Amino acid sequence: MKNELKAKFLQHILSKKKEDEGFTLIELLVVIIIIGILSAIALPSFLNQANKAKQSAAKTIASLPVAAPVVPSANFASHNTAKVVASLVAAMFDCDIPPI
Repeated sequence: MKNELKAKFLQHILSKKKEDEGFTLIELLVVIIIIGILSAIALPSFLNQANKAKQSAAKTIASLPVAAPVVPSANFASHNTAKVVASLVAAMFDCDIPPI
């Protein structure tokens, strides 16, 4: 009799483990919602930092001294070199640089 109870108990435990494997739909939805909330909080600050980095790089490049051209042209001489470089850098990094 005891052997039969032990066998039934073991079968019950083994069948329970097979049924309890995996995650429920509710658990998966909760995890997805938490990830969505965290990404909604983190994404704007990340994008803001990326824009700040682009602006800082553009300002640094624009502040570098510019060498005079080897062969001057009439069109190039009519422009302020720093303004031309600043506008090129601003266009390249897609950001605003304050006027010099």
